[in-house]
Amino acid sequence: MAFAGQLLVSFSALAGDAYPINVGGGLQLTPVIKLGFSHEDNIFHRQAHPKSSYITNINPSFKLQAGRGPSTLSLTYSLDKMIFHESRVDDALKHLLVLKADKEFTRRLRGSFLASYNQNQNRRGTLYYGLKALVKSPYKYRQSKLHASVSYGLRRRLKLSAQYMRRRYENNRYLTITRDRDTMGADLSFSSFIAPKTFAVLEARYMRYDYLLKTALINLNSVQQTYMVGLDWAATAKTSGSLRVGYQTKHFSRSTNTASRGLYESLSMRWSPRTYSTISLKTGYGLRETNGMGTFIRNKHVSLSWKHQWTSRLRHTVSASYALNQYFGSNAYYGTAGLIRGGVYATTAARLRVDYRFLRWLSTGVGYSYLQRSSNIQRVNYRENIFSINLQAVL
Repeated sequence: MAFAGQLLVSFSALAGDAYPINVGGGLQLTPVIKLGFSHEDNIFHRQAHPKSSYITNINPSFKLQAGRGPSTLSLTYSLDKMIFHESRVDDALKHLLVLKADKEFTRRLRGSFLASYNQNQNRRGTLYYGLKALVKSPYKYRQSKLHASVSYGLRRRLKLSAQYMRRRYENNRYLTITRDRDTMGADLSFSSFIAPKTFAVLEARYMRYDYLLKTALINLNSVQQTYMVGLDWAATAKTSGSLRVGYQTKHFSRSTNTASRGLYESLSMRWSPRTYSTISLKTGYGLRETNGMGTFIRNKHVSLSWKHQWTSRLRHTVSASYALNQYFGSNAYYGTAGLIRGGVYATTAARLRVDYRFLRWLSTGVGYSYLQRSSNIQRVNYRENIFSINLQAVL
């Protein structure tokens, strides 16, 4: 059942037009169900002896909403069941619950609040690359998030937001005990109108990472600050985007951990030469938390996609992406410093998808996904082809 090196086709769902159901009291209910069947030829992301599996995916969800326009209150729940037919220990049962409130107090003053709970897992081969041969099950975790923001103004806008995230892993504790953390942050931005539908932006961001495990060898607690200038624009119906350029610093509580400072960049652009055709470009450069090796990651990434609606029923999406991660620091606790210090890996992905809607409420699609990771870190390189078929139904 291995399909390595072959050009396969992958299937994906095209969302139909969901018609909310009025359930009384000003509430509207929108149920959706997705069914999928796929094949992956390297589910553990290994260079040698790749493991393939057919995967069944069942994903029901619903959204309950009150209000319309700028003032709404919604509750969303999604269940995602994944069955790995050739590796049942990797089966996943994911839950996501999101409560979201948006309120327009006046024409100038707006606020928003979001709370979420996520029961999820990291698949094998996505953490601790140097030690993945020792891991016999996926990394299961529970995550809670809170986010609140308030903005004031029209042509000149001031926005303040705050967030909190708590993540706790449940298994593989000899490794994942180092990944349990609390994250707190705040963001302050000021934007000023400089041209039709164009704003200049000044922004400052503060993030604090508190890890539960702190020993003489390991203490990844840090403070990360980012200062940015940029533009937000929607100059015409065809073009829109957001640009940020700035300076980023990261300082650790443990003095022996290497601090970092340098350039931060983020760009997101959309161009629609026709109402039915959109090209999107995203790039970024900055710091990320480690995924199990070293003390932090410096990441560069770029992605390009083209979505085209051929008819009211048929569309395609083509995308390509490239990401380069460079590891800094070492992880002496696991004896893998030689694998990590100066480690670099690059991930390349290409996807093709064709979607077709049979009815307003029923859709399906076909496509192909190819993933490749190359690195100077031992046993990290891999290639993967994905073939799948999905069906989506909405009311």
